[in-house]
Amino acid sequence: MGGFGVPVFYVFGGRDENGNPLDVVQKYFPETYGVEDMFPILFNPGPVAQFVNAQTDIWSDSYMFHDFDWLPQIGECINLPVVPERTPGSETLLNPLPEPLYGHAAVTLESTGNLFPPPVWPEGPYCYVFILGGINDGGVPVSTMRWFNVWAAPTERQEDEDPSAGDYSVVSQMPIERAYHSAFVTLPEKLTDKPWRIIVVGGFDRNGNYISQVDEYTFTSITNPVAGTWRTVANTSEAAAGVGAGWLEDDRGMVYTQLGGRTVDGYTGSVYNVLSNGSMSLAPTGLVPRGWAGATGVTAYNDFYAPGGDFYIVGGLTQMGMDTIVEHYRP
Repeated sequence: MGGFGVPVFYVFGGRDENGNPLDVVQKYFPETYGVEDMFPILFNPGPVAQFVNAQTDIWSDSYMFHDFDWLPQIGECINLPVVPERTPGSETLLNPLPEPLYGHAAVTLESTGNLFPPPVWPEGPYCYVFILGGINDGGVPVSTMRWFNVWAAPTERQEDEDPSAGDYSVVSQMPIERAYHSAFVTLPEKLTDKPWRIIVVGGFDRNGNYISQVDEYTFTSITNPVAGTWRTVANTSEAAAGVGAGWLEDDRGMVYTQLGGRTVDGYTGSVYNVLSNGSMSLAPTGLVPRGWAGATGVTAYNDFYAPGGDFYIVGGLTQMGMDTIVEHYRP
């Protein structure tokens, strides 16, 4: 994610080497990607893009590390490549999560590149992260969905103080508590008033039961997606945790896909397709039975402008243990 073409990664919570849940939040800046890259790449593509003075990848617990060479400088060269030291703690610190979490899911909604035409002030732009479910420090899966406004400087939160709006603030409760589930976002389209949606699949609940229901959160605004409503779309034939998930759009409409995972009977390679009208089907082609694999869906229009999609499933756990398998699945 990131504004002005600058990629930034956020990491929320997790567990340390002793298995303790964490409330730590950090940002990650990939090497050479400061704002100084933006203008040369946009207006003169090629190897002329400025680098960040040989700085390496940067981890931070701060709200902002900006590079000053995109601002007017004093002297003959108005864009002298001046890159300050981006030292952790040099800016406003990111607040920790309100409670330690692991086994949760997070998705990003941002206006850049996803809406046509894009929103304009005061509707946007925006970049939000939604954090869904997970296991707290009491070892209990939760149903909370929290909202994090990436572009808003956080107000320092005191210990035991409730978060302010946009600072990991509670938006809603999912229909069921979940841990080790998957979540993904379906893209909107402003011209047809297609809304933003978050889809959540798989996981297990507070009683340790695997979950089969597919839940959908539809945002009420396409230009400021903060509030919305939940509904349960369908139930798959196999309840599972550690599933892969994604979506595609074809002649059936919007299709939500659950891939593999761990069930009460062991690992599965089943692929389930759920339509937004609630109908569900088992795909004729299965995958290598495994769970907790990295999975991503790539939804794009082909040369004939017909919608479709591909899925990539990487690694994970099989009956034999950890694996390095990579699969390409095309429905």
